Amino acid sequence: MTENKIGIFITQYSLFLYMLFVPDWKNTCFIYQVENARINLCIKHKMKQCGVKNTINSIEEVFERKEKYNDKEKYIVYGQDHATIAPLFFWYRFICIEDGTANYLAQPVVFTKGLENEPVFPYGISRYIQKIYLTGRLEIKNEEVKKKAVLFDIKECWDRKTQDEKLEIMWIFGFDYNKFMEIVRKGRNVILLTQDFYPRYLTEQAQIHIYQELLKDIDLRSVVIKPHPEDKICYEKYFPGCMVIRDNFPFELLYLTEVPFRRVITVNSTSAYGLEKWDGVEIETHEEVLHNTYAGT
Repeated sequence: MTENKIGIFITQYSLFLYMLFVPDWKNTCFIYQVENARINLCIKHKMKQCGVKNTINSIEEVFERKEKYNDKEKYIVYGQDHATIAPLFFWYRFICIEDGTANYLAQPVVFTKGLENEPVFPYGISRYIQKIYLTGRLEIKNEEVKKKAVLFDIKECWDRKTQDEKLEIMWIFGFDYNKFMEIVRKGRNVILLTQDFYPRYLTEQAQIHIYQELLKDIDLRSVVIKPHPEDKICYEKYFPGCMVIRDNFPFELLYLTEVPFRRVITVNSTSAYGLEKWDGVEIETHEEVLHNTYAGT
């Protein structure tokens, strides 16, 4: 029997994971959070072209169509429980989808109010969440999350897809496989993943200093910089020898399609964890550089 699915997503990473492990993901009513969302209009339009028929783009539209989705026993909700709109669906069967490293942390953060006006701990911890689908990229440190966690391997999910299904997902997220194969063929086989420490936690100069330290012994002509989607620093100004790629696709697609980079370097980007099966690629994380920067050393 086909599930009646509702999807609540605010990041393309969680949406991407959902497409990987749900075979019939197109048969979902997708509810997008407009404010603070990282899913651009191009992705939404492409999903429609691929066969997604039901989408809701505002809280107002949810209320307009609430009678259609009012039967809580009929629907299963997948997605992100920290979305602004999520509490409206806490009385449904709600399955949380991984959203970076936050699901693995021990200390919860009070984010919103539940159905009884009580504090709700997001990222799968609250009593309203039945299951949490995780990639297992890190150790789970919260006991409530451990009880609900369902682990899945993104490589196994990808390998179960047909070639057409893979190409479709790559097209939706704007990933050009041939482009990256050509980049590596021309000798750029080191990729730096940046993060958006500036302006919330560091100055621009402090963030640049971190990456200068990580790249100081590397020929910049071999380096590709992939900035975080929220990172607005102009790296071309500071690293003129590097190639800067701002294509906003899930980094995991480079791993799944086995683009033969030699090294992946980052401070502690979520994307760098859980890629042990990427043959021949050295994954480097450097959290100590960030700690040293905060300490003023």
